[in-house]
Amino acid sequence: MCVLIIFYLPSEQSAPELEDSERKEEELRKRTEKLRVKVVNELRRAGDSSYNDYRFAEALESYQKALKKVERETDPILWAATIDDVGKPCDELGISFALGLATYSDVRASQRPFGKRL
Repeated sequence: MCVLIIFYLPSEQSAPELEDSERKEEELRKRTEKLRVKVVNELRRAGDSSYNDYRFAEALESYQKALKKVERETDPILWAATIDDVGKPCDELGISFALGLATYSDVRASQRPFGKRL
């Protein structure tokens, strides 16, 4: 025979626990956002370093990694700055793109049939 015991906590006792859980969730969301911005900025700096050393393909890869981590809706200023970063090596490499959707490897693959190399 199995006995099932159900514990019931009145709402007065559960409310503080819920508030504590919501507070922790908000703190985690804020820490996650700060970390995301930090990672994006580190990738942008790596791209800047490569760009300044005329390693445009590497710069483009770093900027595109950063772009994947930032959303236009949640952080439009950082997104716009990252889009601008993506455009710099594209310009140097002679690549045209629409809002960072074309990747360097896509461009290289599309140019192979024509015998061009980047």
